[in-house]
Amino acid sequence: MRVAFVLPGPGWRPVGGFKVIYEYANYLSNCCDQVEIFHATCVRDPSLPNVFRKLFKYLFFRLTGYYKPTRWFPLNKNVTARLAWEIRPEKLLSFDSIVVSSWETAERFAHVSQEQKQSVFYLIQHHETWSGSVERVNATWKLPLKKIVISVWLQQLGLELGQVSKYIPNGMDQTKFGIDVPIETRNPKTVVMMFHEADWKGSADGISALEDVRAAHSDLSAVIFGVYDRPKDLPRWIEYVQNPQQSRLREIYNRCAIFIGPSWTEGWPLPPAEAMLCGCCPVLTEIGGHQEYGEDEVTALIVPIKSPKAIASATIKAIEDDQLRCSIARRASEKIRLFTWQKAGEQLRNYIISEGAEKATHSASGN
Repeated sequence: MRVAFVLPGPGWRPVGGFKVIYEYANYLSNCCDQVEIFHATCVRDPSLPNVFRKLFKYLFFRLTGYYKPTRWFPLNKNVTARLAWEIRPEKLLSFDSIVVSSWETAERFAHVSQEQKQSVFYLIQHHETWSGSVERVNATWKLPLKKIVISVWLQQLGLELGQVSKYIPNGMDQTKFGIDVPIETRNPKTVVMMFHEADWKGSADGISALEDVRAAHSDLSAVIFGVYDRPKDLPRWIEYVQNPQQSRLREIYNRCAIFIGPSWTEGWPLPPAEAMLCGCCPVLTEIGGHQEYGEDEVTALIVPIKSPKAIASATIKAIEDDQLRCSIARRASEKIRLFTWQKAGEQLRNYIISEGAEKATHSASGN
């Protein structure tokens, strides 16, 4: 089986949605499928003011090879990674199946032939209204493509839009993340959080909450990591780690007792799940993505979105109630181990094969 994945840009730095695609690519290649990943440089409508910037970007990644995730994700050697200026569906006719991710790439397949649409799958990892209007994003959900969603809340959103989808939750690589430092021996006043510049990631809420927690516990130790430079307004007492390697990230998770996930919305976020695998007690906002594995006072402490005070209160609760923290962390680790890439990859592959068989049957019958 020949499978093409289409991504909306180069993979030079860690992005959760890209990592999901790379995991699937590795799984399918291990099944002896022929897998190619196309990184599209120009997915949005090109315009004169930015076409030269896009051209420079394209040439830079073409010459350096940085469009591949070599520095942060180990793609199998038999997975072919390509850089494309833009994606033209007619150039992918030789593939048995095409998996597009992001509304921009899905939009490119709005006008292909009906025959090809039967082999195009739209992997929906979020309601991506931060990069496009609600109307335009929702329009891609209504394209006659086979929809795959990574969380229950996205499946429900699809139903509200009149669209049926296949639910396949993300997996976790349990060889790369795990408990190295016993949960019970960790200093409860150690907290870790991911930083992102997008407002909806809630990083400002998380940092504000950390300041409140430190007001109650002056010996609080906090680590924040992210792909960006250290934020200029980040308090000096907070450690910041830029672009940590996977082994370093595992070490950070293992030396912290609590993970804060302050996002306002998420599809199926990976960092909280990684922290859970490593034995952290999660403090998570009450959003659909977190509900895939977070249950209040069972596998997480759940708080309202956009509420730094609530985040701080829950974090202090975990610090001051060591028995609660440890029990939640243990159950969280057990819960997240139910999600594996073996399981997710098998579901994806079986779904692609079954839809391909259905397409062949329809073609043979003339329907």
